[in-house]
Amino acid sequence: MLIKILQNRHYENRRAEIATDAQQTLADFHAGNFRHQSAQDVIAALRQSLNEPEK
Repeated sequence: MLIKILQNRHYENRRAEIATDAQQTLADFHAGNFRHQSAQDVIAALRQSLNEPEK
């Protein structure tokens, strides 16, 4: 039962982190800090980043 409580707390904390990140991202988007890109460009950039060695 204790493990389940700790897991739930962890999940709740993670959800809160994700929500905070999402709010910040939306604020940055509305502030014009991102450039418009096509889905193909984003996918290509993601694939390229997966193929690069970690720094």
